Amino acid sequence: LPMLVLMIIQVTFAYLSLKNRKVRQLLDGKPTIIIKYGKIDEDAMKSQRYNFDDLMVQLRENNIDRVSDVSFAILEPSGKLTVVKKENSGEHRQLEMPLIIDGSIQTENLSRIGKDKQWLHEKLRKHGYTNPSDISFCSFTDGELFIDEKDGHRT
Repeated sequence: LPMLVLMIIQVTFAYLSLKNRKVRQLLDGKPTIIIKYGKIDEDAMKSQRYNFDDLMVQLRENNIDRVSDVSFAILEPSGKLTVVKKENSGEHRQLEMPLIIDGSIQTENLSRIGKDKQWLHEKLRKHGYTNPSDISFCSFTDGELFIDEKDGHRT
């Protein structure tokens, strides 16, 4: 009986996590940018209880010799560090920023790129979309939008 109860709880949480982004963030956490354009964000490290020793170990595991070679380092909810290296020219790459996830506008990410909902709605209209709920995933990088519509919407 206890195993059955645990299985039901696990399946319920998995289903809720799949259907609701807030539940997913509560249960799994969310990615945190630790390094941005070669600059370490100590406040982000503190909030994640992540120390410099762990950072240096994970950078070495990603074949990174110097922090200055990193465009972005993102601490994933799993504890893994995802590293985006600088381009060969020494220029930092722009991080792909999700603007719509499962039809929901990510206002925090819009503000990170210095844009607002009105700007996003204009861009979407230019691509033929009137309702963000028709979009499964939309991201912004290098001045361009990537749009993936939900299955079964528009042809």
